[in-house]
Amino acid sequence: MGGLAALSVLLTLSEGGIPRLHAQSPEIRTVTVRVAPDEAYRAQPNWEATLRAIVKMVSDSYEKNSQIRLAILDIVPWNAGASAPPERMLQKIRDDVQIGEADVLIGFSNKRCERLTYGWAWIP
Repeated sequence: MGGLAALSVLLTLSEGGIPRLHAQSPEIRTVTVRVAPDEAYRAQPNWEATLRAIVKMVSDSYEKNSQIRLAILDIVPWNAGASAPPERMLQKIRDDVQIGEADVLIGFSNKRCERLTYGWAWIP
């Protein structure tokens, strides 16, 4: 999706987590996603189309390889504030954005993480 200086994805699971699929199961498991782009991500031109394309690309790969489909339930704005270590950003998104009815909460940021780490997950 070129042009992004840095893209950090912050992910947190609902209390129950994602149920595991049985290896023999041919069923596609749909995982609902609440997406929270921060102010820097939303400042990009066409940010929503880009965000949806990224989720679709990841979903297509997961569906092909793991029979898991991602479905965006909703998109909610999130203000990440100043650049911070990933652990602090994860705590902030958990404090500021409720997961609601979704299985997974994914935060998108166009800010550079201190220590430049891509993709963090916190499983309660």
